[in-house]
Amino acid sequence: MNALSFTGPSSLQHPTSWGAPENPTWEVETMSVRWFGGRGTAPGPARTGTGCTGAGFPAGACALGRDVRTAWVCGDWSSSQAATVQGPHRTVAGLGRARCDVAVLEHWVRHGVPDSAVTALAGAYTVVEITDEATVVLTDPGWVQPVYTAATADGAPLWGSSAVALAALIGANVDDTWLHAHLHPAPSTAAGPATGRRSPGSPQYRPVPA
Repeated sequence: MNALSFTGPSSLQHPTSWGAPENPTWEVETMSVRWFGGRGTAPGPARTGTGCTGAGFPAGACALGRDVRTAWVCGDWSSSQAATVQGPHRTVAGLGRARCDVAVLEHWVRHGVPDSAVTALAGAYTVVEITDEATVVLTDPGWVQPVYTAATADGAPLWGSSAVALAALIGANVDDTWLHAHLHPAPSTAAGPATGRRSPGSPQYRPVPA
């Protein structure tokens, strides 16, 4: 009997009230942002409750594995961009724009995920391995699909594919330097003293008037 179970995003289970802490969701609207992430264990005694100091998870999240408090996905994901294979002791997920081979995920579930997993498939993707001992996140080496990290007030590590969503979860303020860099065009500098760089969206040439 095959002990592995393959699921796409449509069959990822929404959390239920059974076995979950009271009011487990953070006070954050994840909007329609499509992202994935997870939460580690805070140092010291286990704590329960709501908000970033409790064992919460984003509103509307679906479990990526057995426990939505460990890893989750939010938003709509097509079957070609999100897949999980779950075994008795390990869950492996492939997330992103990749040509996902289910047989490869099944092999990783049985034998563990190697470091070479980040280049085993064609495309830009993230591999998540979940066991009882740890959650391992292998990021896209081309940085097409970045993974960001943060920490809750009680020291629990957070990781996710959306920096904005993570900031909302921990109640972080906007970084003024980051905002300025995104609102203003990049300077027209380059490596060579006689070269320049065009601003994003600017015309590359202008016709000479007749």
